[in-house]
Order: sequence, then C-alpha cells, then structure tokens
Amino acid sequence: MENAKIEKAPVCRIVLLTEDASDVRLIVSMMETVRSAMDFTITPVARLQEATDLIAREPQDVALLDLRFGDARGLEGIDRFRRAAPGLPVLVLAESARDCTPALAAQHGAQDLLVKDRMDPYLLVRAVRYAAERRRFREALRSRLDKFVHFQSVLLDLSRQDAPDLDTSFRRFCEAAATTLDVERVSIWLLDETHSTLVSACVYTRSRHAFEKGARIQAKEYPRYFAALAETRVVTASRADQDPQTKELAEAYLKPLGIVSMMDVPIRLHGRLVGVLCHEHTGTPREWPLEEQDFGSSIADMAALSLEAGDRRRAQEELREERNFSAAVLESTGMMVVVLDPGA
Repeated sequence: MENAKIEKAPVCRIVLLTEDASDVRLIVSMMETVRSAMDFTITPVARLQEATDLIAREPQDVALLDLRFGDARGLEGIDRFRRAAPGLPVLVLAESARDCTPALAAQHGAQDLLVKDRMDPYLLVRAVRYAAERRRFREALRSRLDKFVHFQSVLLDLSRQDAPDLDTSFRRFCEAAATTLDVERVSIWLLDETHSTLVSACVYTRSRHAFEKGARIQAKEYPRYFAALAETRVVTASRADQDPQTKELAEAYLKPLGIVSMMDVPIRLHGRLVGVLCHEHTGTPREWPLEEQDFGSSIADMAALSLEAGDRRRAQEELREERNFSAAVLESTGMMVVVLDPGA
C-alpha cells in the first residue's frame, strides 16, 4: 500500500494578554495537556503596546485577552485591542460569568468568551482551534475571491483586444496565461490534418520572454496523453513525470525542459478536439486549483474562437478572390455571358 500524503497542521500562534502570572501558568498548562491535538506557541504580554509590537514582528493566529488586562481593561479594552490588531480573532477571558456575557463579548467583536472557573483544556483548545480555523477560512476565501476578480479582469482585457491575425492572438493568450498563473511556459498546440500529430503554434517562455513554434508531438508515441486530452476537460499533473496521463512525456519532453507540473486544457471547436493549451511549471511541484483550471479553460475557449474567426476570415477571403476573378474574367471577355440554371 502506498503511503498516504499527510499534511502537518500549522502551528497555532497565540498571544496571551494578561498581567497575572498564575493565569499564564494556568493557560499554558491546560494547552500542554492537549498538545497532541494541536501544536501551538503561547507568548504572554503584559501591555497592549507589547502585544501590537509582537503582532507586527510576528503575526499571530489568536489572541487570548483577559478582561482585567492592565491598559486594555473591560469591554473598552476589547475595542482598543481590535483597533490595534484588526482581523486577529479575540477570545475573551473572564474571572466569572458575572464579568461578561457571551452575547456582550460578541457585540464587541470577540469570537468567544471563556470563564476561567469553568474552563477545561478541551474547551480551551476547541475555542482556540475554531477561532484560528475561521480566520484561515476567511483569509483563504478572500484570497480566492481576489484571484477570481483578477482572472476575470485579465479575461475581459483579452476579449477587448482586436488581433490582426491568429499568431498575434495566440501570443497574447500564452503571455497572459504565463504571467497570470506564474508559469514558466505556456503553449498552444494544434492537431494537423490527420489528427495524429500536435504541432506547436505558439510556445512562450516567460523567463526569456521568447516565442517559438513548429515542434511536433505524435499521438502514436504518447497514446495515454492523447487519450486524456480526448476524454477529459482539463489534464492536471502535480508530478507530471509520475502521473499516468503525462509520464509518457517524461524522457523526451518533460525532463529536458525541466517541467515538473502540467495543466493542459483541450481546445475544442464544435465539440471536436483541435488542439491543446499547455501550462508547464518548473521548480517545485504545484497543484492546480479549480479557479486556475477555469481560467485555463476560458483561455482555451478564446483560442477556439480565434481559430473559428480565422477560418471565417479565410473563407471570406477565398470568396472575395473568387468574385474578383469572376469579375475580371467578365471584363476581359467583352462578351455577354449567360449562366443557365440546370434546375430551372
């Protein structure tokens, strides 16, 4: 059985605002009894300025604030601390239930209220963990939202740009994708007339700001990779040299170019596979979250629309040339030409 990949939980950094040394010993001892459930560090401070200096120097995950803390006492103290450290979850410590209620603490922005004479290690660690996890979730959600907004801005900008030809469109798509996703190489490959070979129409290398084209990959040499392109929406591989979909490419393509991770998006036109948009990452392996897959799919759709527009321009140009030729023939004959409709 293969070893499962286990991600170690991050260390929870706790700042404890209290002047009472016995409270420090109490909190630390309680947390130590449940260290197996959550790894942590606790830094006690005796003044508000000490807390803000610590947070500025080393960001914290949770604050435990004693309601009787010296220069941030009572409910006003909660307000002062939250102004000094916006966004940091606050758990309020009260001597007894008479000092404060959970609802009142929540009105002042506290995540939870812990009463010292009713507190046990598991209640404490649960409150700390929930506060830290809520903050991480909120920050992750904000980060994803910011990324989504940025992706949409890039796509909108690309959609507004008029390109004189297909090569220019492909160059813009590849450069935009490489810059936005922080990828070393992005390329567009198109199937030839026999649908047996991928030919690179544009390969952008970000570190050199260079464009290339003309490389070829044959389907008969990489059947699993071509099957994945035909059957999936997005081919993702964090370890491309080991992934069943892409490991065929390792010796001839991935290793010579230093490619570690790949995200390849099939380009389809009228439901038919016509090419692929490749994102090739070097350095350390990376994952490809759904928002990045969606962004790549949107770029691939734009490439398909550009191909369709190119086909339409060629058809219009051929029709124009045919009409010009017919007009030239008529003018050169000097005779009346009658065209008969066989079906009439």
